[in-house]
Amino acid sequence: MLYTRNLSKMVFDKNFGKFDELIIISGYVGASQVTEALKLNKKLRILYGMAPSGISGPNHQIFSRTDKRKENVEIFYSLPGNSVHSKCYIWKDNGKMVRALVGSANFTNSGLNTPEKEILVDIDPSFFGELEQYIKYVFSDKGAERCSLHSLKTRVTSITKAAQLDPKQLIIKKEAGKVKTIRISLLDRSGKVQPAHGLNWGMSAGHVKPNDSCIVIRKVAIKTGFFKPKESEQTFIDGVWDDGTTMELQEEGNQTELGLLYPKQLASAKSKEILGKYIRKRLGVREGKRITVEDLKKYGKTFIDVTCLDDGSYYLDYSKPKK
Repeated sequence: MLYTRNLSKMVFDKNFGKFDELIIISGYVGASQVTEALKLNKKLRILYGMAPSGISGPNHQIFSRTDKRKENVEIFYSLPGNSVHSKCYIWKDNGKMVRALVGSANFTNSGLNTPEKEILVDIDPSFFGELEQYIKYVFSDKGAERCSLHSLKTRVTSITKAAQLDPKQLIIKKEAGKVKTIRISLLDRSGKVQPAHGLNWGMSAGHVKPNDSCIVIRKVAIKTGFFKPKESEQTFIDGVWDDGTTMELQEEGNQTELGLLYPKQLASAKSKEILGKYIRKRLGVREGKRITVEDLKKYGKTFIDVTCLDDGSYYLDYSKPKK
């Protein structure tokens, strides 16, 4: 069988059959997908194949912490000179392979959740032997290293920004002609929090829940070049917050710039309440309560700095300003 939709549901399906181990080999690995996989309560072995290109600091911290603390989880990085771009999902029971999918879908929010963008194909059991040899090869000591090793050979890149600029300045950091970090205001043009959209989307009269929230993407942000034109109705992204929280995000809605479609807002993927509850918790605002500009000023920040990491995921910095 060949699959092009609902790939995430397939990978995280607890009920497809009996298994006690899931092995994932992927060019890129999303922190939010690792968090989701932990919910399976199975043994996990994961290989980040394109790690030789560099791992972002925020993602590495999550991978390393998970590898150290979870006895049933092993996360590996391919060693420099041994980049792996294949995507394989292998289920085992008592050490025996019971199912395998291979294809183009990375173990990321975008790779598994964007319809018709990637494929996964069932491997005939007659090829399980060859696949087992491939697994041994890519996970071997010569090909990979545990991500929590103190003697890590993989290059870990930190999140560095220029000195904090005026909040009205959108572009925080450029790199090789690309906008890497952008500052997104949580206020409307009048300097207030929108009463029924943005952080308070759940206060509108539509089919919403009280805590629904989104981060509005304005035209001025589109013009910086940070956001890319839309390839599908929804673009899925792995998000990592400054406090280590992982979140599946999606760019959604439509706005036009120079004849091209761009996203209108950034929201949590499975439910807009996930973002809304998270922001309220950080602000100290009770769930279901409207967020005001006074709440943001009391917290000390009316904007979020968003960095596009090397693997395409977003790092969202909403840390309190240092006094």
